[in-house]
Amino acid sequence: MIDTQKLRDLLENATPGPWDFGADSCPDNETAMEICRQNIDAHTKPSSGYFFVVYVEDGRRTAMVGHGPDGAANAELIAEAVNALPGLLDLIETQSGQLAEYARIAEETRTAADSRIDAQAAENTALREALGECREVLQIIAQPGWLSDALQSGGVARLSREVSAIKRQARAALQGEPKC
Repeated sequence: MIDTQKLRDLLENATPGPWDFGADSCPDNETAMEICRQNIDAHTKPSSGYFFVVYVEDGRRTAMVGHGPDGAANAELIAEAVNALPGLLDLIETQSGQLAEYARIAEETRTAADSRIDAQAAENTALREALGECREVLQIIAQPGWLSDALQSGGVARLSREVSAIKRQARAALQGEPKC
């Protein structure tokens, strides 16, 4: 993760922007070399009397990148990067906050889904058990001679009780009450 606070601290301690870039000229190579020696590594030796600088609106130089094939590009990159950095840091912090919120929502959703899956699995198990018990009762009723035996041993009243018991069992199974 990017340490946005460190970058903000560095920005606050640096020369306030906006920054810009351009070429600066010297009356002669000797003056350019002296400026470079004072401001940047002495290995940079402008050969044509100018060097690339990064500066602020009042013209103060904030950085010198020297003269060379990449000098202008380096100066432009430094200036544009410093100018863009506050907005980029804001964007990183905003998106980091959004990402954390999305992660929280995803975790809550996963937890809720797990809970719902567990509840559905428990309900499914209860329904299977209740239907299994109802199936046993129906298998007894479906046996040959059951109806005539029921009528002979208790008549229509017993048959009515058996049918009522089956109805209760079916309702209980459909309502998640596995008692038959």
